[in-house]
Amino acid sequence: AGVGAFIIIILASFSAGWDKFKKVRNAAVVFAPIALGISLLLLATELTQTGKAYLPYLSFQPSSAVWWGSWIQLLFLLVTAVYAVSAIGIAKYGESLEKLLGAIGVALGIAVIFYHGFFLADFGRAVWAVGGIPLLFPLASMASGAAVLVLLGAVPGSKDTPGVTISRTMVWGSLATLIGTFAYLFSLTSAGTEAQAAGELFISGDMSAAVWVGVFVLGTIGVVLGWLGVRNSGVAATTDGGEVTSSVAIPLAAAVLVLLSIFMIKYVVVIGGQTIPLLPIT
Repeated sequence: AGVGAFIIIILASFSAGWDKFKKVRNAAVVFAPIALGISLLLLATELTQTGKAYLPYLSFQPSSAVWWGSWIQLLFLLVTAVYAVSAIGIAKYGESLEKLLGAIGVALGIAVIFYHGFFLADFGRAVWAVGGIPLLFPLASMASGAAVLVLLGAVPGSKDTPGVTISRTMVWGSLATLIGTFAYLFSLTSAGTEAQAAGELFISGDMSAAVWVGVFVLGTIGVVLGWLGVRNSGVAATTDGGEVTSSVAIPLAAAVLVLLSIFMIKYVVVIGGQTIPLLPIT
């Protein structure tokens, strides 16, 4: 979500003008390294040998997806952290340097959101090798990133927000993620023994409630509410002072539901995918 939010808001700023979306952009720039840093710390605790997360940085293994991913994620973390120093006002870099850091961060961020899916697909487990996981993960990252931006845009004082454009990105990204998840589940049912066992676990087994309720029900409601928010964005009440006001409750609710749905997608794929030890894993 942090990486997706950074990519979207930086691209939107380049497109609409660097003076626009400043408050939301600064908030997203600070959120990105914090979110990624926390998640990497949590990931390190899940390693078979906890505390060995530094090992890829002590070797040169360009044929290893883990080696590439470790460096890409670290570089993204460092670049966005340096940018965040300016975003929170500790130092002011100027527009040119901010644009440079933003462009580098976007390039690294795109690599990050594709890395996780490619890593799982290359891991040797049938449950992750089918169904387009390398595409599903980037879609989820962009949709959840847009949802974060919708929430950040509702912060008091954030008048110059991306608004409808970001909401549309959230709606279409979430819909594409739900379709991709459905295609992934369907592909499991026609794959090998291990993948079929995972499909049964997800579709009708112990994790079926997480899939049908946590992913599809919450996600569908989020998409519908997000679409209603976009549709009603032009319907606003004009006060005597000429200020245009509109309700933000619907897009905020949509953003929360989208984030919950995408969290459940990641939970089901990553955690559920490790609970099917039917075949030897080489």
